[in-house]
Amino acid sequence: MLTDFTNLPIGTFLEDAKGRLAAFNSKYAKTLGLGDKSSSGDKISSLVQSTGASSDINGGENANWREYLSQPDKNATLADWKKQCKTGKTIHIICRLKKASGNEIWVDVKANPAYSADKSLTGYIGTLTDITNQKIFETVLERFKKAVEKTESQIIFTDPKGIILYANEGVEKTTGFSSAELIGTKAGRLWGGLMDKDFYTTLWERISGQKQPFSAELINKKKTGETYYAEINITPVLDATGQIEFFVGIERDITYIKEIDKVKSEFISLASHQLRTPLSSIKWLCELFWQEDVSKLTADQKEVVQKVQNENERLIKLVNSLLNVSRIEAKKITVAPEQTDFNKLVQQTVDSYRRHMADRGVTLTENYQSDLPTVLLDPKLTAEAVGNLVSNAVKYTPQNGHITITTKRDKAGLVLSVADTGIGIPINDQKHIFDRFFRASNANTTLTDGNGLGLYFVKWVAGEHGGRVWFDSKENSGSTFHLAFPITPKS
Repeated sequence: MLTDFTNLPIGTFLEDAKGRLAAFNSKYAKTLGLGDKSSSGDKISSLVQSTGASSDINGGENANWREYLSQPDKNATLADWKKQCKTGKTIHIICRLKKASGNEIWVDVKANPAYSADKSLTGYIGTLTDITNQKIFETVLERFKKAVEKTESQIIFTDPKGIILYANEGVEKTTGFSSAELIGTKAGRLWGGLMDKDFYTTLWERISGQKQPFSAELINKKKTGETYYAEINITPVLDATGQIEFFVGIERDITYIKEIDKVKSEFISLASHQLRTPLSSIKWLCELFWQEDVSKLTADQKEVVQKVQNENERLIKLVNSLLNVSRIEAKKITVAPEQTDFNKLVQQTVDSYRRHMADRGVTLTENYQSDLPTVLLDPKLTAEAVGNLVSNAVKYTPQNGHITITTKRDKAGLVLSVADTGIGIPINDQKHIFDRFFRASNANTTLTDGNGLGLYFVKWVAGEHGGRVWFDSKENSGSTFHLAFPITPKS
């Protein structure tokens, strides 16, 4: 029967019983660095008639792959080849070759014996595959394994289906399961499964469907049944065609950090509650001075009372912000949405800052889209979030600057934009701007009494209503913060 392997995507060769090359395709020649050539024997009827076949190609180059064996592997590889030939079974060799160009490559050689009708050996049909990249990967992988084996973090490799291929010592330290217990099992089956189904669906869609990294915090369980908080990062590794070769998963036990954070939050809550009573008393005394004894005070005394009152108000705002943070983390803030006139809420909030703007010489432009529908919002929480944005714009805009307040409806829903001509946010600080207690580097030098909680609260309010907050900013050129709420509230 006529055999044609000219266009096979893998290097293919035929040898006679004496090991002389009878035929090969162009892929075989390319692998050896002999160019886009093939022997005239690509199409043959059988090896039975192949006698005295030449192992040369046009130009006199020897095409037998064994002629390209690298030293010092050559003698051992030839001996292995001869030994396997005697078995009458499939021959399998992995070795290094030096191409015609002088470059060294790793190849995988497989050859099957061919027999005539009378069962005498007529030759071998074989394949030659360049596995250099695979060998490089295996070498890098082994070095990587040695580097990560002793790390505290849990590191695993899985195949594209999530079956564990490798687990470092950190896995046993974290979960209590040994690598021997885990290899061959589905990642997370033994120590996970405590999150809701949507979490794992989103995870798998992200890493397998979208082929993108996934990061999250979650709760897992140890071999003893004890639960712990973990931070995970899972990254798909793709081959040259964009297909997933394997996944790398890194997990860090953050239980201690969570416990410290909880203690800190409890302390903030306790301290804030304890401070409220004396601050309220100071506020009441200041108001009493203004109402009853103001005529008896000298100008200097009035100035002192005013400073006390101003500082007291600042501390009250700080305490309230700290209480908000502790309530948010303890999930003790109740969101009570009601149908709200968005423009009216924004206007009333802006009104409370007009005097402050005037004192600083900051001008204001207001653009309110007139036909906005009412929307389900918690008016108290939303007003506080809007106030934080307006307050920041006023505080960080220099004298004679300008602020623009805009409301509109777009695909994001109802959107408030607060633009200023202030100090802007340095590019390196922008990714942290919504973090708790974070303040931009230039904000710390411009105004020292900020607490870094305002934008954290704004982001939380947006999220609780199914909305979002984002910004555009350039240092020394101002910022524009956008706060959007969906017209149809989240379910």
